Amino acid sequence: MSNITLRVPDSVHEQARNLARSDGISVNSFYASAAAEKIAAMRTVEYLREEAARSTPSDFLRVLNMAPKVPPAPEDVLPARTPAPQKTPRRRAGSRPLSGHRRKASHA
Repeated sequence: MSNITLRVPDSVHEQARNLARSDGISVNSFYASAAAEKIAAMRTVEYLREEAARSTPSDFLRVLNMAPKVPPAPEDVLPARTPAPQKTPRRRAGSRPLSGHRRKASHA
């Protein structure tokens, strides 16, 4: 086992002490557990990235097809989409205006 000196802001240490106390463990155990959890989370992300790099769209569809064919739970239903308003076409710089639309002559 290694001994380390750890510098943390007082506010973080106070919260760690309080959480360790409420969990019935030492502050040392709390920090060791926090470090282990962070390592596990980072390794999980790394693992998922590696798996994603090896997979193909057909792999994704194969797994997706394993899902049961049931309607989503009410909390998973997306709100109804309203159609986006139609954008009016913009003229390109230097293009001529449409017929019936004339530019006003500028007076220098």
